[in-house]
Amino acid sequence: MKITKKAASIISLAAACIMLAVAVIAAGGDSSDPLVAQSYVDKKVKDLQIKIDVLDDQLDLLDKKITTMSSDALSYKVVTLKNGQTLYASGDESTSLEVIYRRGGTVVVVSPFTDASTRQGVSDFTHGTEIYNGETIPTDSYLIIPRGSDGRGLRATNLGEGHSAYFLVRGEYEIK
Repeated sequence: MKITKKAASIISLAAACIMLAVAVIAAGGDSSDPLVAQSYVDKKVKDLQIKIDVLDDQLDLLDKKITTMSSDALSYKVVTLKNGQTLYASGDESTSLEVIYRRGGTVVVVSPFTDASTRQGVSDFTHGTEIYNGETIPTDSYLIIPRGSDGRGLRATNLGEGHSAYFLVRGEYEIK
């Protein structure tokens, strides 16, 4: 049996290809396509799952906070004042207080800004006016105290014995 040069070349080429394939497989890949053990992959998957679980917990907490904040921010609270009590806006200068005065007696604005140059009161959006220190608020007025903790508020005065002044309030406030 005589092998021709052409057949010998084909056999040599096939053998070289087989040896090259075996060498590539035995090398375990390279830096762009490494071969790894199953335990390594399992550990990485477990680490990622832990991080996903932590992020899911954080998302749940944020969702609860948003739900709570939204319901608090959108709803009014019923607030009552007894004779001599004052409802003040609290918070910082970036917050405001919305108040609807419903009924109950005489309520006046309290404001430390009484000089002619710095006169500031409470905005009455129902009547399109500003009510200044010591002035009486009409019943069923929608009021805005524009900044928290600047000393502006609403004081209940001249209420009958056992009577209260009633408000609907949205925002941060304190009663003194």
